[in-house]
Amino acid sequence: MCACEVIQIRFPREQILQKLLQTYKTSPDICSTILTFILEGEKGLDMVGVKREVFTLFWEMAFAMFFEGHTTLVPRVGPDIQDSDYQAIGRAISHSYLLTGIFPVTISKVFVATLLVGKDVLSAEDYISGLLDHVSVYDSLQLKSALETSQSRGVFFRRDGRVPLGVLVGIRSGSNSNPFLTSRYFGKRR
Repeated sequence: MCACEVIQIRFPREQILQKLLQTYKTSPDICSTILTFILEGEKGLDMVGVKREVFTLFWEMAFAMFFEGHTTLVPRVGPDIQDSDYQAIGRAISHSYLLTGIFPVTISKVFVATLLVGKDVLSAEDYISGLLDHVSVYDSLQLKSALETSQSRGVFFRRDGRVPLGVLVGIRSGSNSNPFLTSRYFGKRR
């Protein structure tokens, strides 16, 4: 397929998620083409509007099925999700941006930055900010309060600049004595 090739895809509105995932899974080189869509039973000429509608609906459905979070979203891990699903979603992200100029901004900035430039470029503060955006508003307020209290007492951050994740996880339950939790770190790993 060449970059100038136009491919038309027809499907009912209810099957947007399934059909686009199938398309991006089975035809990875489709990302070098121009897609146009026809929604069965609906009138419309896909100049850009139908394409934007299809990708908007695709992201709404994909977020519900493959992502988790409150303010920002990260990919969900589970036995029902295959690597090929995320590869197809990655193709859809880049292709939908090329075709419509729209990027799904609810995906975590920390996650996107990690994909694009690698995890070692991000600081502990970036990861903390990403976590605070990811959790519920209530949890975010609790974590911010705990961070401020711990920083003022000088007990939260370690000398190596890493943040014990167990402290963050244990805050809600009021206990951070679990050895499994306190052995995990938020930030750079050794």
